[in-house]
Amino acid sequence: MKKAFILMGVIVGIIWGIHGYFLMQIMSLEQELHDKKTELDNNIKLLNRKVMEYDKKLDLAAIKKNMEEKKGMVMAEEIKYFEVSE
Repeated sequence: MKKAFILMGVIVGIIWGIHGYFLMQIMSLEQELHDKKTELDNNIKLLNRKVMEYDKKLDLAAIKKNMEEKKGMVMAEEIKYFEVSE
């Protein structure tokens, strides 16, 4: 009977140790995932800021005016489509 209790205690101790080991592994993986998500959010914010800066620098009205004055190009009021007859 005493051997059974000792064996049961050893088994419980081993299971408890393995459980703790796996919990630590899971916690480290969750921390790594959280860090990656934070990094992704920061990169998305940075990308959005760069897109907004690019859009600010890209002045379409100035480009249109430049093309009209220097190149003699004008914007069409309507698009003329064509069709291919068979």
